[in-house]
Parts: sequence; C-alpha cells; structure tokens
Amino acid sequence: MKALSIQFVIRRKRRQSKYTPPVVYPNRLKREFHATAPSQKMVTDMTYISDGTNFHYLFVIQDLSNNEIVA
Repeated sequence: MKALSIQFVIRRKRRQSKYTPPVVYPNRLKREFHATAPSQKMVTDMTYISDGTNFHYLFVIQDLSNNEIVA
C-alpha cells in the first residue's frame, strides 16, 4: 500500500435513530384492499415532481371498489 500510495478510509458507523412518532394510527384495512360498495374504502398517495427549479406536489385519492381515481 505504501508503494502504491494507497490509503484506506475508516467510515464512522451510523447511529440508529431512536425516534418514535408521537401518533401511531391503527391499521384499519389490515391488507384487505377489496371493497364491496363504492366510497367504502379509499386510499391516498402523495408524490412530488421536480421541474428543476420547483417541486410540484401530486395528491391522489383512489376508490378501492373499482380502482378509479376520485380526486
């Protein structure tokens, strides 16, 4: 290593976060994603899209009975 002038890097270990969220909501769907009637079960998703200078947020609400986008 001295002949090739190679050095190694010792990286610090990451500390694990002990953060617990203040509010934990119960899992009401319990992986049952099928609904028998419209507007019975709805799910939401939020994502963001960057155009290089700004972030645009996209919120979607989906009805699980027929998988259509409501809003």
